[in-house]
Amino acid sequence: MKRIKNLTTLIFGLFILSTSCSKSDDDSPQFTPEANRIEILSGANQTGIIETELASPIVVLIKDQNGNSFAGATVNFSATQGTISTVSATSDGNGLASTNWTLGAMSGAHDLTATAFKGDGVTPLNGSPLVITAMATEIPCQPLINPTVLPVGPDAAAITTSVINVAESFTVTDINVTLNINHTWVDDLDIFLIAPDGTTMVELTTDNGGSGDNFVNTVFDDDATLLIVNTTFANAPFTNVYQPEGSLADFNGLQSNGNWTLSITDDAGGDGGELINWSLEICGN
Repeated sequence: MKRIKNLTTLIFGLFILSTSCSKSDDDSPQFTPEANRIEILSGANQTGIIETELASPIVVLIKDQNGNSFAGATVNFSATQGTISTVSATSDGNGLASTNWTLGAMSGAHDLTATAFKGDGVTPLNGSPLVITAMATEIPCQPLINPTVLPVGPDAAAITTSVINVAESFTVTDINVTLNINHTWVDDLDIFLIAPDGTTMVELTTDNGGSGDNFVNTVFDDDATLLIVNTTFANAPFTNVYQPEGSLADFNGLQSNGNWTLSITDDAGGDGGELINWSLEICGN
């Protein structure tokens, strides 16, 4: 009987052990997901032109305490410069929240901050505030050319005009002009650049260069050390960089878009030639 009793005890113990081991997973500890961390997913470290929208949106990811995506968290965006399309966003089913960022008017580093809190609305998530930086640059200087060949002279008082159209609108900060003109006795030529407003004009050169022939890659730049008024026929064909007779800085502050007109007057008869091409380097912000 003792042996049967012991066997009964052993079987009962095994049953209890088996029952204990076969408990469902529902008896394991459970947790309620809550927002725990904010991370940058994409859009950081971009470079863009001032006052333009960055190519990619700023996207952040919200995770719960187990590292999974968390939906329903409020994310607030703010920028030190520029504007943002969405000030407050709610993370979606993938834990994502995003905004588009238009940079401000100053070049350099711009910061955007994304902040999010736990359910109590007070405790910041791990990683919050999240700071995203973008570099804002000025509009690159645009080299534009008109390659159309036009006659210059030979009749006295003949005027040749050629236009370069600037499609983009920005505030002009600097302009340089390059000329290629085949013409004998360049002293006959009076050359001006006229802004799209039709009233602002700058004298590039008037009656300079004596009996010298041709302007070949002749650049007019306010920052040059040589003066076009000091040139003589010996400097022909004037392949150099010169300060114009007027100041190209007169164009600074104007809007870039529209037709920029090169006006050439041949003020003496007999000598003639051609405008081969001319180009405009225009910079702004």
